Amino acid sequence: MKTSIKLIVLILVINISTLFSQNKKFVGLELAGSYGLSGISYDSRFDEKSKFGYKIGIGYGFEKNSGVSHWYFTPVKAYFPEDDQMCNYFSVPMNIHYLFGQEKHFFETALGLNLFVTDYNFRNYNRIGYFSFCRIAYRYESKNKPVLFSIGIDMPFKTPGCGLGYSLGFIPSISIGYKL
Repeated sequence: MKTSIKLIVLILVINISTLFSQNKKFVGLELAGSYGLSGISYDSRFDEKSKFGYKIGIGYGFEKNSGVSHWYFTPVKAYFPEDDQMCNYFSVPMNIHYLFGQEKHFFETALGLNLFVTDYNFRNYNRIGYFSFCRIAYRYESKNKPVLFSIGIDMPFKTPGCGLGYSLGFIPSISIGYKL
């Protein structure tokens, strides 16, 4: 648990300290993946020539149990709502990524941590949690236009001490960004 907290603090310090010193910055719309149903993100490189970068954002998802079927729009099985109940999921995904490739076509690899809170309120379950995830994706950054496009797969995995039941496996993700 202490190691996880240290990792969270390290990622936050890196993000805050480099936030204003970057040349390649993107604000993006995230669909699925570690963000749940959707979210917004800030993506940047550590410097202009670096292939290392980071992404931090906020996301929303939900779990809905209709009694007949159970719908998940979250990257992990956080809780199991009772019949005809819905559980909202708010998250703060953050990752460090490396881009393989040149010019505008890249293969993106990332490792991250996702903090989340839900409004699930049953039997005093903890409504705050976290999990780790890795990501592989194709990433396109236009040289002439201020756009970024990424399509890939996020793979959440159970992190020691997180208290989650299980992850949902491979989750497709799409990101569309605008260069600042």
